[in-house]
Amino acid sequence: RLFFRAIERMTTLTKKLRRNPLMCLDSNVKRNETWTLECAFGKLGSLLQVGLGEAGAEILSHNLTAQGAVNPMIPGQRMHGVFSFCDIRNFTDITECLKELVMPFVNVAAEIVHSVTAEAGGAPNKNVGDAFLLVWKLPDPVLPPHETAVCDTVLQAHIQMLKELASSAQLSTLMQHPVIQERMPGVQFSMGFGIHVGWAIEGALGSVKKVDATYLSPHVNFATQLEGLTKRYRVKLLYSDEFHRRLSPSVQMRSRQIDEIDVKGHPGSPTEVSKMPLYTYDYNVDDRVFAEARASFDEGLRAFTAGDWGHAERVWKRTLEFWPEDGPTRSHLAFVSDHGRRPPPGWSGSRERLDLQQRK
Repeated sequence: RLFFRAIERMTTLTKKLRRNPLMCLDSNVKRNETWTLECAFGKLGSLLQVGLGEAGAEILSHNLTAQGAVNPMIPGQRMHGVFSFCDIRNFTDITECLKELVMPFVNVAAEIVHSVTAEAGGAPNKNVGDAFLLVWKLPDPVLPPHETAVCDTVLQAHIQMLKELASSAQLSTLMQHPVIQERMPGVQFSMGFGIHVGWAIEGALGSVKKVDATYLSPHVNFATQLEGLTKRYRVKLLYSDEFHRRLSPSVQMRSRQIDEIDVKGHPGSPTEVSKMPLYTYDYNVDDRVFAEARASFDEGLRAFTAGDWGHAERVWKRTLEFWPEDGPTRSHLAFVSDHGRRPPPGWSGSRERLDLQQRK
């Protein structure tokens, strides 16, 4: 009788997990002859939850058959959301230096990024070695007040991530590894984040041999490209105008436009090129310095876009007097210098061009 009751409980648990892979698992099982079997089954459920994550569990629950098998041929579902792609800087060098220690190194960063994301209502989706995809779902149909609240929360979560990553004693200790410092003297831990908002198709990708729960769309790809631009503009956080326009007015006031780029591949006009402002959020600078430096930076950006690079260079040099370590200012000055302080023929006002249809 005890055996059959245990089988019934496990069968019931299997059905519940199929409907909701993230359900709370009850560990208060009476210790008897079947306790070990039930406990092991519960641990398998817990491992499933960790392996899939919130986003993966929700996606794959749609692909489970009545028999519990995964059917990867079920069509995906369209959703709207905020997508953030983040990447650990200097990862190839760090891997060669840390060797076996690179696993705990990445996992310390992942613990911070994933925890803050989950606390802010998001879901970590992909772990790709040195990179993570983070997703915040938006309601469908999209409601502007709720959308603004979500986007404000997303931005605040990224600021918190950056602060916690910078203050992590474990990451700091690992970055002080003698081999790392010998190869890259003075290097510190750093990550870049690219944020964009739009639609995606969520679903199971793969086969019955190996399946991943993921999101596919040009907007997800665009977030990865924005992260790539953080290196060129020397910032840790970069977000699109699509995301910026959904922030509350007070948060927009503190955001800083650092450039306007050409973007190709918008849905409905895949061959046309349009302009898109790019923004960052300067969370680690004094308000007075920010106000003075921003006014100077903005003047330089207007001159740069109009093709008056001489004036832009003079103004940006003044910006560095207020804010010597500002990454975007130094990036633009280097770009102007590398191009002989004159805009190239046919200057469109943009130094960078991205394609929504292009993968990273």
